[in-house]
Amino acid sequence: MNDQIPAVGAHSGLDAAQNTDHSQFRRPLTGEHASEPAKNGAKAASARTSVPGGKAPLLSVLPEAFSVPEPERPNTPAPVQEPTDATEEQAAEPEQPPRFRWTRSQLLYASLALILVVLLLDQLVMPLLRYRKALKLEAAGDYEQAIASFAALDDYRDSSKHIDQIREEQARLLINEGQYREAMALLEARGKTTMLIADCLYALGVTAYNEGDLATALDYVMQLRERFPKYDKLKELEQRCYYDLGTQAVDAAVETTDSLQAIAYYENAIDHYAKVRAYSDAAERILECQYRIAGLYAAEWRLPDAIALYQKLGNYQDSDRHRLQLMYIFVLNHFQESSELVDTYLNALSAADYSGTQALLDRRNGTGFHFELVYGPEGAPLPDPVTELSNLYIRYAITAQDGAEPVTVKLSYLLPGGGESTSWLNRDGSASGLVNFVELFSNAVYCNKSGPVVLRFSDDSLGAEIILQTLSFSFVPSEAEGGSAP
Repeated sequence: MNDQIPAVGAHSGLDAAQNTDHSQFRRPLTGEHASEPAKNGAKAASARTSVPGGKAPLLSVLPEAFSVPEPERPNTPAPVQEPTDATEEQAAEPEQPPRFRWTRSQLLYASLALILVVLLLDQLVMPLLRYRKALKLEAAGDYEQAIASFAALDDYRDSSKHIDQIREEQARLLINEGQYREAMALLEARGKTTMLIADCLYALGVTAYNEGDLATALDYVMQLRERFPKYDKLKELEQRCYYDLGTQAVDAAVETTDSLQAIAYYENAIDHYAKVRAYSDAAERILECQYRIAGLYAAEWRLPDAIALYQKLGNYQDSDRHRLQLMYIFVLNHFQESSELVDTYLNALSAADYSGTQALLDRRNGTGFHFELVYGPEGAPLPDPVTELSNLYIRYAITAQDGAEPVTVKLSYLLPGGGESTSWLNRDGSASGLVNFVELFSNAVYCNKSGPVVLRFSDDSLGAEIILQTLSFSFVPSEAEGGSAP
């Protein structure tokens, strides 16, 4: 039959199996996953195994489990190579493990981790250890070492606060020992303002006060006033210093014999007492100093100054009586002057109904006086020096209102030799004329000494001498008179 399968010999079949391509027994890749060469190989195999009539060959339909495996090839030993010197050395050396190599990224990460560890130690761990050590030193009383340790920590935690606390504790120990300046220096070195500094200033001020050094004590008071104006003990020390300084000035004024220096001391005392007017009897002492200054003004003939000060004192002691008395004296000595001050004093005396004031007002308002020296009856100008006293005349003019009091003028003179005499020019009402100097002083004591001669005209009718005018001239005795002079 044409469709029978031809017989296959045993040996020829094995040989054919060994010599033929066994790729036909492998499941070919089909579809889209098969490559073009695989597809072409599959077609060729199919063509070789196909038989006429369209029937598939026997081997092509065997199940996959019965596929004939590819025969194993015998193990062919590798050719033996002749050993060389290099291979012998490699065989002699032991095999080294592979070396680990760092990559750049690994090195970077490792470096960053190391830096982080160092920073943690330096910024957190070590400062904390040093801080605890400083605390132990402070607790043990080793203040200097503790301060050095805290200072090395800069602003770590409350290190600065601990330094301040240690300095204050050291300052307290110094204060207890009386070392106030050292305590202040210790506190001020930190640049802090603390009440311990105020305590030191006060203690230094009290020490100086108790030693009698009031100027130094007051200097500490001024420092307290400037830096600690609300310090509770400041006022008491300040009051005592100013009060005692005023007392010292009063004592100095009493001891000196110089009036001007005494006035300066009293004025200084007033300045000190005025700063503590409400303390003790400071206000009373101010009045006492002013009263004494007024008396010194009067003694120095500074009458307007004395009058003004007595007026300021008012009713203190007998200030008002002294004021009126000095006003009256001033008016008597400046009666002929056209002075606003004289008029003011006269009005004040009249308002106080002071004795003799009305007579002064009448005389000032109703009577005038004028005296001059002339040479010869014709009234020629006075020569200088005067040699002929017989030709010396006094020209006078007295004007008075009707009904005025009688005018009594006292004329006195002082000679160069020391001789003095007094005469009277009594006139009622208005009068004028010439008076011969020699005839007026007929009882004069003559001398032959040259020098100034002083004539003084006074109104003595008011119970007190009022100097009206003073005249003077130079005298040289003439040879004709034989050196005689009144």
